[in-house]
Amino acid sequence: MDKHFFGLAAAEVASGQIDAALFVKSVALSDGDEKRGRALYIKLRADELAQEYKRREAARINAAMNSDEDMQRGAKALRDMLWIVPLAVLVIVIAIAASGS
Repeated sequence: MDKHFFGLAAAEVASGQIDAALFVKSVALSDGDEKRGRALYIKLRADELAQEYKRREAARINAAMNSDEDMQRGAKALRDMLWIVPLAVLVIVIAIAASGS
């Protein structure tokens, strides 16, 4: 796991901004030893932060892929409609020719 997430978790503990439920769980899993519980909290919180990051990245990539697919669909729709231009020109030419006769 990236040490960055451990640093973030440790900074949360140092600043007192902790997830109280996770801290209680960590101390409980450490048989009530608050020092060991704090160390376990940092590990568990770092795991949570890494998972949150992975979820956000997956969502960002998914959104980018959807955006690309939307652009491709739009380009296809535009290509599908291009036949209208030569048809419109032909109709105009025929109308002009008919009105001049």
